[in-house]
Amino acid sequence: MKMHAFQICCLTGFISAFTCVLSYGQEAPPIPLVAHRDANGIAIEYRLGVQGEFSQAGGLKISWVDDNGPCQWMRAEQGNGYSALQVGDTILSVDDTILRTLDQTRKLVTQGAIDNSGTVRVTVVDETTKRRSRYIVSPTRLKFLPEAKRKIPENIRASGVRMIIVGQSSDPDIGVAVETSVGKLISLLEFDRNRIVNRDLMPFGESVALPELKEIALLTGDQAAAGTIVQTIRNMNVQPTEAFVFFYFGHGAFRPNAQPDDPSGGHYFAMRNTTGSDLPRTVVAKEIWKKGARLSVLISDSCNVEAPIVSPYYPPQDSYSGDNWALGNLFLDHAGGIDINSASRNSFGWADDGTGLWFTHAFCQVADPTKYGDADFVGWGTFLMHVASVSDAYFQERKRGAPNNQALSEQENLLPEAFNISLIRTDGKNY
Repeated sequence: MKMHAFQICCLTGFISAFTCVLSYGQEAPPIPLVAHRDANGIAIEYRLGVQGEFSQAGGLKISWVDDNGPCQWMRAEQGNGYSALQVGDTILSVDDTILRTLDQTRKLVTQGAIDNSGTVRVTVVDETTKRRSRYIVSPTRLKFLPEAKRKIPENIRASGVRMIIVGQSSDPDIGVAVETSVGKLISLLEFDRNRIVNRDLMPFGESVALPELKEIALLTGDQAAAGTIVQTIRNMNVQPTEAFVFFYFGHGAFRPNAQPDDPSGGHYFAMRNTTGSDLPRTVVAKEIWKKGARLSVLISDSCNVEAPIVSPYYPPQDSYSGDNWALGNLFLDHAGGIDINSASRNSFGWADDGTGLWFTHAFCQVADPTKYGDADFVGWGTFLMHVASVSDAYFQERKRGAPNNQALSEQENLLPEAFNISLIRTDGKNY
């Protein structure tokens, strides 16, 4: 196993291919072996994103690990460390039951995840040290839709991207930093100002880094309000073949006593000081998922510390030139969903007027395609690990330079928390 030098809080997992998972080397059947269905009658199965062979004594000896999969981020049962499963390691058991067959393993993983809020406990034998260790893993959640309901053609790139950027630019504490980060993101996109929805916040270059970016809404100042955000999402003309991307820059927290079915653990966008109401993250996520895009992305750069929610809003029912191929891979060559915040639980997000919000500073740096050398593809797994590394490295540098800042000194790191990452590549490669 490989120990990670930095941490990302318990990823829900990246969807690997619907085939070639937990198999003996042949493709797994495209229908679930576990008879579990959600409230809408859709078949559900959880996967670990690995391949291997079962030994007679028990256990699955690993021959392949999905590099975007949940076993890349196994959290130690004791302590806060993370490790990555390696080829040659053996998964001995799931929830203390020895693994013996493919069918049994799939049932154990699926039922365990259903019973334990999306996680299972695995015992892994390290190939090198022969040491047994226990980890908590969040398997990938797969929905097996009936063929008639599948609208996304495989092996075809997304037809476009629609985007919303929300920034609390009028906040007295972080407003200038937010403006800086919004400017960096816009410069990264080099978007045509004539297609901006709502208002022209920053100057734009003439070149377009992502020609497929069809529509963008900038909500800053007084427009960064809960009701306006929800209505803007609803007004976006998102097509089933497109990617829908949402960025939030501002204050955040998590409420105590969150509902058990809230995947974010009660995280919300703290907007009370500027617009009067806080906006639960679940409200935003639900509105985004309802648009039916082939890829839905929710990224926030905010704190994630405990604080009571005030007046929560619930809507009425009803800079580069040329082609940024890295962004193209991220937004056009994946299907599924992403929901991630810049700070993990009980951690503050950080910003300054010159740099902007530190996580977004790292995000824009890592999105530079020149940083990937001869790589022919940038996946979300690789990208987010780089963003986490750069974000925390910058945090540590600033921490060392400000020994008298108590809050900065007391925080161990600045690492993102992924509330939901469920993805597949749509170019038909690698999986």
